[in-house]
Amino acid sequence: MMEEKLKLFMEETELWDYKKYFRKGMFLAQHPQAHTDGKVQYLADELGLGPSISLKPTKREYTCLKRDEIDTTDEPRTWKTDKKKWRLPRPLWRLVTLCALGALIQGWDEAAVNSAQQFYQPAFKMYIENNDTSTIDALSSNIPGRPWLVGLVNSAPYLCCVLSCWLTQPLNAVFGRRGTIFIASLFSAAFAFTQAFSQSWQVLFAFRFLMGVGIGPKSATVPIYVAESAPENVRGGLVMMWQVFTAFGIMLGYLAGVALKGITPGLVDKPEHGPCPMPTLSSPMSTLLATRCSLNWRLILGSPMVAPVILARYIYTQPESPRWLIAKGHRYKRKENPEKATSCYRSAWVALVKLRHTKLQAARDMFVIYHLLEREQEVVGRDRKDRNIKWCQKGVVELFMIRRNWRALRASLICMFAQQFCGVNIFVYYSSHVLRVANTTNINLVLLLSMGFGFINFVFALPAFYTIDTLGRRSLLLMTFPFLALCHLIIAVGLLALDPSSQWKMVIAGMYLFGLFYSPGEGPVPFVYSAESMPLYIRDVGMGCVTSVNWLFNWLIAFTAPGFFVHFHNSGTFFWYAGWCVVLWFLIFLHVPETRILSLEQLDTVFNQTASSFRKFAWEDANWLFRRYIRRHKNMEDRPKFYEEIHMRPEREGTEMQSMCSRSTSIEESRP
Repeated sequence: MMEEKLKLFMEETELWDYKKYFRKGMFLAQHPQAHTDGKVQYLADELGLGPSISLKPTKREYTCLKRDEIDTTDEPRTWKTDKKKWRLPRPLWRLVTLCALGALIQGWDEAAVNSAQQFYQPAFKMYIENNDTSTIDALSSNIPGRPWLVGLVNSAPYLCCVLSCWLTQPLNAVFGRRGTIFIASLFSAAFAFTQAFSQSWQVLFAFRFLMGVGIGPKSATVPIYVAESAPENVRGGLVMMWQVFTAFGIMLGYLAGVALKGITPGLVDKPEHGPCPMPTLSSPMSTLLATRCSLNWRLILGSPMVAPVILARYIYTQPESPRWLIAKGHRYKRKENPEKATSCYRSAWVALVKLRHTKLQAARDMFVIYHLLEREQEVVGRDRKDRNIKWCQKGVVELFMIRRNWRALRASLICMFAQQFCGVNIFVYYSSHVLRVANTTNINLVLLLSMGFGFINFVFALPAFYTIDTLGRRSLLLMTFPFLALCHLIIAVGLLALDPSSQWKMVIAGMYLFGLFYSPGEGPVPFVYSAESMPLYIRDVGMGCVTSVNWLFNWLIAFTAPGFFVHFHNSGTFFWYAGWCVVLWFLIFLHVPETRILSLEQLDTVFNQTASSFRKFAWEDANWLFRRYIRRHKNMEDRPKFYEEIHMRPEREGTEMQSMCSRSTSIEESRP
């Protein structure tokens, strides 16, 4: 049976030069533990494969295979063993690091506009004048429309992202993962540069809106690209590079604000020391928008263009996604175009060889991907024919109507919604305003304290490289959300304090503590979770949908926050988001299952479980944890396991057949 499969596989891929690797890789895919438990000889004889020596891995192959098993066995964990799994091939590290640059622009722009708005608000008349000669920013204005105008300009790119994310599927289908990232990077760089030349708030809004054309598809494609290229035991850590570099971009945006604010001296604090007057309602806009008076905020706004330029320059030096290439080869095979199909399979093999330590690992992964995608397309094609689904309905209809897809979508949407409604972008967009309200009126100090938040957000995201694949996605969310609510309460109470000194100290403490708990939890999890939870045939559509929702609420919060500050008052805004953190904890607890250390194909088993059975398990698991760690019971039963078949780590052949059967079942069902 195995030899027949191997022969058919070799005939279709025409990779005859590497037959010995595929022979061992196919055996390893079906019996992943055979090389360590001494069953090679027994299984070879049972399957009639002849001498087992040809199936045994070399010493180097054995060492690399052992690294793959870290996190998948019950052996004792140590820092030394955990460190071994991060010994990844250099081409994989280059791919992940380069792709992470795609996250820089959104973080950089969010923080840059936070700093720049302190200067362009007066230039664009987005403020009012008090009864005395001093001025205040537009967020404290009681003129109708002014607070919403600030929010509209600040959030413009993310309003566009709500629409542009739906370009992910057609762009990926035509240009591939690398091509989509290249095109999106060009758009991002071009309009990040041109927004610096704005002469009115309307022009600034238009350029910032168009910048979202690039940010949307890139934010959906990069996590997919990395997830499809990474081994399963470090996939979460590598995909979360997206969030780490978003945090790094936020820090760079604040740093740019601090470094470039002094290029135009005297604009805000000391007008008598520079050529620019203190802006008032009577100040001519031609003066305020002149280069000598506006160079600082123009450079701050244009600075995010650096990262997408580098990404566009080097993205084609990286291998294409192996899963995307194999799926493309299958499409050519169905169209009876064997030459193009063979070319895609050969390109996928070359990519996997670069992204894995050994050719044996590459052969094993290619066989598994090839086989599962082939079966997936057979089942999906049969279902589409039975349901008479038109070509224009493919993807969107299946995303909502197939229960397996709907459960993955629901969990991903909760994570994305939670990332925005936990209130993080109140700090990213408007920390300068919050600090000025908290009696910190010195603009230099405001920008430095904001940069401190960016630094904390970046530094404390780094531990998630370790925790996201050890503690797991679900556990990180459940552990950090109570602290996020507490941080909002600290800030809200601080803003109500009568003592000015206590007020700004509590605000700064709450803001920094929020960054400490957000960065390793809700920060990295949503994009990791969403990128891995969807089946490949619908992954582009699903990721486009959830990132669109993420950007929708990103825009909504950035747009409405100025109005909240005015009408709910500053403390009321933080009480509001503290309440949302509590609600989100329960949503995650009841609807977001764990996906740690599972292959992209094994996740089918996870999301084929019913919602009611998962909720029952969640309460049982919570009861076990309460009795074990709060009441300190001893001699307790083993911790409940919801996905028993996955926790037992069955051999790949059994998992493969189970996955195919569960996929068939899920597609034949429809959403209730």
